[in-house]
Amino acid sequence: MHIETKWRTRKGDDSENCRRGNECAGYDTGTFLHLFITIGILYAQIFGYAVSLLAFHILMLAVPIVCAISFIFMPETPVYLIRNGKLDKVPKTFQFLRGKMYDFSHEVVIIEEQIAEDAKRPGFWVSMNTKASKKASLICLMLMFYQQFSGVIPILFFLNEIFTSAGSSLEPQWCVIIVGIVEVGVSIVSSLVMDKFGRKILLIVSSVTMAISAAVLGLFFTLKNSAIIEKDDIGKISFLSILSLMVFIAGFCFGIGPIPWMAPSELFAPEVTAKCSSAASTFNWLLAFFVSRFFLNVVDAIGSDATFYIFAGITATVPFFAWFLFPETKGKIFIQIKSELEGKSPDEMSPDEISPQEIL
Repeated sequence: MHIETKWRTRKGDDSENCRRGNECAGYDTGTFLHLFITIGILYAQIFGYAVSLLAFHILMLAVPIVCAISFIFMPETPVYLIRNGKLDKVPKTFQFLRGKMYDFSHEVVIIEEQIAEDAKRPGFWVSMNTKASKKASLICLMLMFYQQFSGVIPILFFLNEIFTSAGSSLEPQWCVIIVGIVEVGVSIVSSLVMDKFGRKILLIVSSVTMAISAAVLGLFFTLKNSAIIEKDDIGKISFLSILSLMVFIAGFCFGIGPIPWMAPSELFAPEVTAKCSSAASTFNWLLAFFVSRFFLNVVDAIGSDATFYIFAGITATVPFFAWFLFPETKGKIFIQIKSELEGKSPDEMSPDEISPQEIL
């Protein structure tokens, strides 16, 4: 979680100026963070099947060790160096980030102007005590809630059972790996189209797709665990479980997967983005722990089919949330997003509510 927050901060500090919602730190951070999460899951799935338990733990431990060692040689960001007066190290950092022939003088001027503006900004709690920040907080927490309570973790838990029930000729472990490959592939496509279609429409399409798929999975388990259909006939409809599973994963990777990660960087003011991103991430992983810890208890109490119906019902409310509460950030500068959160048009914002950095 700490590494994730640091990456968000570095992404903003190391990137050149950009428009929010369009090739910006928030967009890149959300889509690529989700992509790297799916790659990490696939990494664990492949080696969990291919090697022994001891070798698996060694390979899992190697990743954070390599990450820690690489950060020893990673220079500080230009923003940090200039803000702390370490100007002698700035050229080396820019050469590392942009290349030896890069003329960084104009970028230093921009950073110094931004630092001067930051010094005039209100403190964290003052900034959070605005309608825009409060509404952004609610939206980000709701997005994290929907991501975890969509049922993605439980569905991943049930992969082996779903493929076994479907009578697949492949070993269940290979089926899990195939699902992981689908996740990575769809996440790559999502990172390419996210800024073409916009967040709102992708969130709506994603949630509708996932709700229907989760309901179909619930129906499959209802038929499988009841006497409505003979057990010998379950195999005839088992393709529905695999199809709905794949559609669910694809829908997740297109919307509810990446959008919650990018939302804090796009909805919050610069002076509170880092802390709010960290808080939203903490909330997300707490929910992930809660769902993982109590999911099987719920299944034992009410059955797997009812559990998936609940997930489908929760996800079915996302389109209403997206339509009425979630602001479209595609191609907008922050002052436009802020005014929408405040319920005002940009022309109605007073000069005191607008800082020069917000109009960039």
